[in-house]
Amino acid sequence: PETVYIDLPANCPPLINNRNGNIVRPNGITIGGVAATYDTGGITAGGSTTSAARVDESGAPDQFSVVANFDVSTSGLTSGQSYDIIVSFPSAGGNRTFTATNQYLVP
Repeated sequence: PETVYIDLPANCPPLINNRNGNIVRPNGITIGGVAATYDTGGITAGGSTTSAARVDESGAPDQFSVVANFDVSTSGLTSGQSYDIIVSFPSAGGNRTFTATNQYLVP
């Protein structure tokens, strides 16, 4: 699988829920409608534990970044095409979905 660095929009949720102190982890990532995998564990930096999937390219916690793994060879996506990346997070009413500000270009 290929590592995909995802940039979330400005209205994405915080790393930690301010109301209850829970870690805000993604509960789904799709690229062109195909599921990607991601680390569901935690990472501790600066005394705070946050989602291991919500890190930047250097591995530092970042509210606006997500790292996923994607097996493009089995995805059925078309070479040379760009696809939307959708990241979902749990919320009180079900799921909130966010379209990444970057797209995935199939090699």
